[in-house]
Amino acid sequence: MTSNPDLMETSERKPLLSESLRVARIQPSKWRQCLVLIACMYLHFMSLGFVPVLGVIYVELIRQFNSARSVTAVMQSMFQGLTYVGGILFSGIVTKKGVGPPVMIASALGGLALFFSAFSVNIYMVIVLVGFVGGMAMSINYLCAFVAVGWMFVSNRRSALAFLTMATAVGQTLLPNLANYLINVYGWTGTFMVSGGLVLNSIPCGLLLHFSQDFFFKETNQNVNRDSVKEKMCQCNSVQDVTYAILILVSFIFPGTNAVESWLQWI
Repeated sequence: MTSNPDLMETSERKPLLSESLRVARIQPSKWRQCLVLIACMYLHFMSLGFVPVLGVIYVELIRQFNSARSVTAVMQSMFQGLTYVGGILFSGIVTKKGVGPPVMIASALGGLALFFSAFSVNIYMVIVLVGFVGGMAMSINYLCAFVAVGWMFVSNRRSALAFLTMATAVGQTLLPNLANYLINVYGWTGTFMVSGGLVLNSIPCGLLLHFSQDFFFKETNQNVNRDSVKEKMCQCNSVQDVTYAILILVSFIFPGTNAVESWLQWI
């Protein structure tokens, strides 16, 4: 019995825990891979790239609501923190439903949250809409972008992840300057409205990911022995790795001091 090589993609890597079942997929074209990569880059561009924008709007919110700096900074801190760790709550949904529907729903909720935050009557309303709702929505987009790249790219996965990371840096460089221009022209309310529209543009990215699911390469593990899983976890020595320890330390310190940078101009 012969099989069509165009419908199967195999890997020489040995499964980590047990036997795994390779799921057949249609071999994607280069154009399809480029479109998926661009869509994922835009998701990172608008998720983590939007964090410094809140630092620009931060000053305007203090003037508008006459709120304390520490209270206003919760908006940016919550948004950034939930964007990083909120995806843990939605990993099961992404595994079952794929990456397309979660991205579309999260983009709609995140865009509407930013839009309606322009009509906030106090700083606490901004914290809930932007910090909590927006942060949770962006955490889904942030997670799904990584998952989609991992499923689409097999041979060139490292290069794709490098481009994905670059999109975050580009967003953190360009979006604050755009926000400063929008504040000068439309004020902080108009800036939130335009930002909501930019986030809503992530919905077509979700559509593209949804209709590209037949091109994704997945693995499903079977017959996983729980004792072997526990043994693998107990033998993990990453805590003793100096580089890993430094990464964890910086991950805790840097997000916590990000919003403090906005305070300096008030001292």
